Amino acid sequence: MRPVTEKLNPYQISSTMREIEGIRVFTIAETAETLGITPQTVRAYVKQGKLKGQRVGRPILITENSIKRFLNGGVEPQQTENN
Repeated sequence: MRPVTEKLNPYQISSTMREIEGIRVFTIAETAETLGITPQTVRAYVKQGKLKGQRVGRPILITENSIKRFLNGGVEPQQTENN
């Protein structure tokens, strides 16, 4: 766990990050660490529909876009084009 005094970067990518068909996904624990909240709070947000999660086998996985949408107050994150 991170010290409480350390400033969190909500867009920091975990070193154990997974990708499924090019989509970055995070476990409940990874999402909690990224957001600086407890896993129980993440589960509650998923249950309430504040965070979109999908059960894949046993774990619930949360996409990077779902985390960004949550941080933006439910607004879809803007897509940037790299030409």
